[in-house]
Amino acid sequence: MKLKIADDLTFSAEAITETFAVLGIRGSGKTNTAVVMAEQMIKANQQVVVLDPTDAKLRDGARRMLDVLVAAGGEFVGREDLAQAAGMTKSGTFTTYLSDLRTARLVVIENRGVAVNRETLFL
Repeated sequence: MKLKIADDLTFSAEAITETFAVLGIRGSGKTNTAVVMAEQMIKANQQVVVLDPTDAKLRDGARRMLDVLVAAGGEFVGREDLAQAAGMTKSGTFTTYLSDLRTARLVVIENRGVAVNRETLFL
């Protein structure tokens, strides 16, 4: 089995167990490459872990909210349910944490609720 990353780039199935870093200048296609790699690994029924270090740190409440959303597997969760599951009330602090998650492109917010951003978290 081969993982097709591009027309001229494939990896053997054994590559799935390796560690990769995708590095390059801004606009060179790092995100696209990582997305394609993750998609190919998921198609091969393999687990994928993505680390995208930045200087941003999530506050504890935002982290709890993100944990709830990741556990929902990409499904939308109502705001009230999200607040309750994260151990908080739907207040100004909740809204601030939600804004932090949206700014970091970790969540998608719609009328039906909140879900993890699958493009960012590769779920």
